[in-house]
Amino acid sequence: MLGRRCFALLLALATLLHLGFEWEGRAARLRRALGSPEAAERIEALRALARLPGDEVRDALLGALDDREREVRVEAVRAVGDARVVAAVPRLTEWLADPDADLRAVSAEALGAIGDASAVTALVRALGDARADVRRAAVDALAAIGGDEAIVPLVARLDDGDPDVRIAAVHALVALRDGRAIVPLVARARDDAPEVRAAVASALGDLGDPRGIAPLVQALDDTSADVQLAAIAALARIGDEDAAHALALRVSVPDERIARASTAALGRLPSARARTTLVEALARPALAPIAAEALRQRAARGDDQVVPALAEALDAAEARSSVDALARTMLELAPDVSLAPAAPALTRALEDGRGDAARVLAALGATGSDDALLPILERLRAPAAELRSAAIDALARWTTLRGPDGRAADPLLEAFDRTAPAAERASIARLLGAIGAPRALPSLHRALEGDDAVRLAAVEAIGAIGAPEGASSLIPLLDAPDARVRHAAARAIGASASDDVIGTLATRAVATTPVDRQALLVAIGAGARRLRANDALGAASSEHVRATLLELARSPDPELASAALAAMPADAALEPALIAMLEAAAPGRRAPIVAALASIDAPGARRAVIEAARRDDAAGLVALSRLGEHGDAASLAWLAGETPSMAWPRSAAASFAIARFARRGVLTREHEAVPCSLARSRDPWIRANAAIARAALGAGACADGADPIAWLAPGHAAVVRAAAARWAHAAAERGTIDADRAREALARCARDPIPSTARDACRAPALPAPDDRADVIAWSADGRDVLRRATLALRLPDGSVMVTRTDDLGRIQLDGVPRGALALDRPASLPLEP
Repeated sequence: MLGRRCFALLLALATLLHLGFEWEGRAARLRRALGSPEAAERIEALRALARLPGDEVRDALLGALDDREREVRVEAVRAVGDARVVAAVPRLTEWLADPDADLRAVSAEALGAIGDASAVTALVRALGDARADVRRAAVDALAAIGGDEAIVPLVARLDDGDPDVRIAAVHALVALRDGRAIVPLVARARDDAPEVRAAVASALGDLGDPRGIAPLVQALDDTSADVQLAAIAALARIGDEDAAHALALRVSVPDERIARASTAALGRLPSARARTTLVEALARPALAPIAAEALRQRAARGDDQVVPALAEALDAAEARSSVDALARTMLELAPDVSLAPAAPALTRALEDGRGDAARVLAALGATGSDDALLPILERLRAPAAELRSAAIDALARWTTLRGPDGRAADPLLEAFDRTAPAAERASIARLLGAIGAPRALPSLHRALEGDDAVRLAAVEAIGAIGAPEGASSLIPLLDAPDARVRHAAARAIGASASDDVIGTLATRAVATTPVDRQALLVAIGAGARRLRANDALGAASSEHVRATLLELARSPDPELASAALAAMPADAALEPALIAMLEAAAPGRRAPIVAALASIDAPGARRAVIEAARRDDAAGLVALSRLGEHGDAASLAWLAGETPSMAWPRSAAASFAIARFARRGVLTREHEAVPCSLARSRDPWIRANAAIARAALGAGACADGADPIAWLAPGHAAVVRAAAARWAHAAAERGTIDADRAREALARCARDPIPSTARDACRAPALPAPDDRADVIAWSADGRDVLRRATLALRLPDGSVMVTRTDDLGRIQLDGVPRGALALDRPASLPLEP
C-alpha cells in the first residue's frame, strides 16, 4: 500500500539567470542583435546564441565568422565551438595557419570543442606552432578529439620547451588512456619543473598502471610539497597495498597537509596496516575528520573489519576525546554499514562513564542492536534533561533501524506522563506514534489540550498509530484556530479514520456551516485513498465521497475546486464526470482536472490525458508530466514519437514521463533508444530523466555519446551527476559498462565538493523503490508565498525530475515516489550542459 508524505517545500534559490522559456523568440532577437553597429552588442549576442539548442542558430553563428571586427570574429569562433557547429570545421582548420596567433589559438580550442576527426591532421601540424598558447590549445583539442593518430605527436610534446605545454600533453595522454604513454610519463617524473612533476604524478595515478608505483613512491620524498601531495593522491587512486607502509609513515609528519593527504589516501588502500593507522589517527584532532571519512569509505567498499577495529579501540580508550572521536566516527559510518558489532563496546563505555554520554548513546542507538535497547530505555529515567533527551534521540535512531518494538511503549508512556519539558514530551509523542501502540491513545488524547508543540506531536502520533478510535478525538481540532493544528488533524484523520467518519466529514464539507473545507478535503482524500487500497470503503460511503468531491470540484472558487480535485481517489467511477468537466472547463481551470484524471488507471482517462498533452498550455504540461503514472504501451508510443519535436519546457515534462515509463517496466530494452534521443539535449533536467530511464533498463552508454561515466565528471550539473550515479551503478550491475570504471567514477564523485543530493547518490547509487505517495506544497525561497500555478522542477529521490505546474493551492501530487528527500527548483535556474 502506498504511504503518503506531505511536504511544504521551499523553492531552491536560483544562482544563475537563464531565459530559457522563450527560446524561439529569444533566438530571433539575438540574430537581429548580430546586425548591431556596436561590436560589444554583437559579442554578447554571440555568447547567448551559443547557449541555445537547435539548428536555428547555426547559420547565424557561421555568418558571424565574417564579421568586420577582429574581436567579434574571435568570439564567433568560440561560439561555433560552444555550439559544436561542424560546418565551421573547414574555416577553423584554415585559420590554424592564420598570421593572428590569438585566432590560431581560439580556432584550435573550438575544433577541440566540436570534436570532428577531420581536424586532427591540421591540429598535429599546429603542435609545432611558434606560440606556446597555440601549441597548448592544439594539445587540448587533440585530447578532446582522440584517435591513435594523435598519440605519438602528443608524446613528443612531453619534451616541449614550455612547461605549460608539457603539462597539457600530460593531461592529454591521460585523457586518451593509451598504454604507450606510460614509459614516457615515467621518464618525465624527474622533470626540472615541479608543476610538471606534479602533473605526471597525478597522471600516473589516473592511468593506474603498476609501472607507475615505483616513481610515485620516490616522489613522496620530492623537495616540492605539491609533488608529494600529487603522489599521495595518485597512490590512493592506484590502490596498491604495497604503498600502505610508505603512506602510513607520512601520517605523523609535521607538515599537516602531507599528514592529512596521507590519511585520506589510506582510506583507499585495502591493507590491515592502513585500517589500523586510520583508527589511530582518530586520536589526533587535526586528522580525525579525515580519518573518519576514510574509514567510512573503506566500510562502504566492503571492509567488514572497520567496525570491529573501532570497537576494539573503544574498549581500550580512556581519554574522553578518544572515546568521543570513536563514537562520532561510528555515527558517521551508520548510514553505510551495520554498527551492531560495536554495541557491547559502546554499552561498556556508557556504563563506565567514558566519553560524552549523549554521543555514546547516539552511536548505541545507531547500532540497531537488540542489546542496545535496554541501556537506552534505562536513560529515559535519568534526572538530567540532557541525558533523557539523548536517550530519546537514540531510541528514535534505533526504531528507524529496527522498526516498532512494543518493549519501548511502557517506558515511553511512563516518561511521557512524568516529563514536564514540552520539547521532550513532543519527541516522546512522535516516538509513541512510530511504535504504534494503541494503549498510548489515552495519554495522547490528554495531550491535545496542552502546549501547542506537544499538541501537534500528539496529533501526528495519533495519526501514525492509525487506530480508528483515535480519529474521532481529532475531529474537533478541524475547527481549531491554528491552521497548523487543523491540517495536522486532517492528515492524522485521513491516516486512521473509519468508513463512517469519512462519510461524516463528506457531509460536513458541503454543509453551509463555516468550516475549513480545505482541511476537511485533506482528511477525506487521504482517508478515502487508504480505505480503498484496503477494500474498506463501503459502496455507500464511496458514492457519498464521489458526490461530495465532484460537487466541490465544480465550485466557482478555483482554490476550493483544486482542493477537491486533489482529494479525489484513483476511482475509475469518477472518470466520466471528470472527462465531462475537462471538456467544459475554461482553459485556466483544466490543469487540476487533468491531474485528477492522470491518477486513474483506466483507458478513457489515459486517452483524455494524451489529448490534453497535445495542447501547449498549463494543462498540457501537467498532462505530459503525469502521463507516465498510468500510461500504457500506446501512451508511450505516442509520447516517444512526439517528444523530439516538443519545445521546452514540454520536452522536459515529457522526459520525466519517459523515465516513469522505464521505472514501471513499460519502457523496455527494445525502446532503449528513446532515452538516448533525450540524452542529446543539453537541458540538465532532460538529461537527468534520460539517465534514470537508462538506469531502469540497466543499459550502458548510448551509441551516440551519452555516457554515465562522463556525466559523473565535474562540469556537469549536480542533478545530472546524481542521475548518472544511478545509471552507472545499474549498468555496472547488468554488465553493460565496465564495473571497475563505474566504481572508480562513483568514488571520485562521492569525494567531490558537490551538493549533498548528488554526493549521496554517488555513495548509495542503487535506484530506490518507487512505492510512496507525495503531496507537495511549493513555497517561495523566503517561505512567504505559496507558488500557485507556477512551472517548477520537483527533484525526486531517485534522481528523476518532474517539470510541471502547481495547482491553485501551490500543490504537486504524485504516486509511485521513492522514499527520501524531495526538492524544488526553478526549471530555468541551471545553464545548459556541455
